Formats: sequence, C-alpha cells, structure tokens
Amino acid sequence: MHRHSFSLEYLADGEIHHPDGIFVFFEGNDLVEIGGVPGVLSKRSDLQHVQSNLLNSPIHIGGYDDRHYFAQELQSGTAEENGLASTSLRSLGGEDEILFALLSRGLQLINWRRNHKHCGRCGAETAVSTTEHAMKCTQCAVSFYPKIMPCIMALVIRGNECLLARHAKRGTGIYTALAGFIEAGESVEHAIYREVLEEVGIKTGKVSYFSSQAWPFPSQLMLGFYAEYLEGEIIPQQSEIADAQWFSVGEYPDIPAPFTLSGKLIRSFTGEESS
Repeated sequence: MHRHSFSLEYLADGEIHHPDGIFVFFEGNDLVEIGGVPGVLSKRSDLQHVQSNLLNSPIHIGGYDDRHYFAQELQSGTAEENGLASTSLRSLGGEDEILFALLSRGLQLINWRRNHKHCGRCGAETAVSTTEHAMKCTQCAVSFYPKIMPCIMALVIRGNECLLARHAKRGTGIYTALAGFIEAGESVEHAIYREVLEEVGIKTGKVSYFSSQAWPFPSQLMLGFYAEYLEGEIIPQQSEIADAQWFSVGEYPDIPAPFTLSGKLIRSFTGEESS
C-alpha cells in the first residue's frame, strides 16, 4: 500500500540546487501553471515570468527521481494577471499519488511559513532557520516547526455492513467514513470512540489500524482505522451530519475518490483494494 519514494532531506544551501530543481507555484491552495515543464511543474527559469508576484523565498520540498523540488508562493491574483492557468491540488491525487503527496508537503510548508511570521511567545518577527525546517524568533530564539494536526478516520463495521455519513457542511452527495481531530490528552482509541459517539450516537469497541495520509487542507495527518460496532442506533449530530446509514457490500452510494484515505478504507473493506 505504501510507496515511500521521495526524500525529505534538509538542504542547508537550497539555492545551489535551484538551477536544476523542479518548481511548483502556489496561489492559495491552487497550483499555477507557468509552462517550463508540462502541467503544474516548472523550471527555475520560470521565476522570471512572475518575478513581481513572488512571496518569500522558495521552500525545498524534497527529492524525487533524483531531482530536487521547490515550492514558491505567489501573490493573490497572479494567475489572472498573467493569463496563467491554475489547477486544484486535489485534482492531482487521482493522477499521481506520489506527486500529490510531494506537492501537498509544499502547500503545508507554505501555509506554515505564512502563519508563523511572528513569535507566539514574545511577538517578535521570525526568520527562516538556516539549519532546519523551522521559523526562529529573532528575539527569544524559540523555534516553530511545521504544524501537523492528527485526525482519526474510522469506518465502523457491523458484520458485512459499514457505516457511512454525508457531511452537512460540504453540500455534496458523497458518503464517507467518520473523522475528527484528536484532542489534547486523547489517545487515538479514545478519539475514535468519542467522535463516532458524538457524530452518530454509536458505541464502538476494538479498532484496527489501516493506513495514513497527509492531507494539506490545511495540515492534517489522517490516521485510518476500522472500528467494531458495539451498540446503539444511528442518531446523526445535526450540525455535522446530514445523513448516516449502514451500507452492505455492493450497495454503496457515492464515496470518496480512490486516492483518498476514506476511499481506500471503504474499498479495502469491500475487497476492491488489497490492504
């Protein structure tokens, strides 16, 4: 299931690798296509086309296929101003999962740098560390590392049925596994029990780990599990869940795309994908 095919080594002198590197340009959560390489990938020389629209310096994302990748943030409105096409990062997931994971890291690092311009302890400005991926306070020297928010995703199982829910706030007809953030002081197991009980009124028992996925909207680490049904009737939490039902194998509604953790979790239960 896992393909660990890109390196996360830290480059102390990233500029040395810029000329031979691959660049990706982000405007918000979208990728801007500049044209040096087919699709959303670009060359270092393409920086000249958007020189006046650059925000901060390029960030080294990692290495893949013996090439170094860098993410560059652009000002809002860059694509429209320069007549450039933009692509949703989500749309890449179904085409190339490794590239999606690599570029997802780039978006997370950009968001982290954007959100940590000032120290959370003393309020002074921070600067990019020259020795590690960190934003360091220029006054009290405390370091701030990329923020990762752990979340659980649980597919509740009852015999040959699984529980799927449609979220109230997303406005789509897609049914998915239940998910939620892990609270401070919680174990993964407790977070699963609490989230399922809160969202659909079901009590769960034994859980088994399935897989994980980094999700950059904005910076979640999704941890996927199967959870055993214990007792209770479905009572959707109205503010969160529009509908929740038990579905038998072969009778599923619209479910998430195969590259998503939820899509993999559901398809593996049905036997469509090996776990």
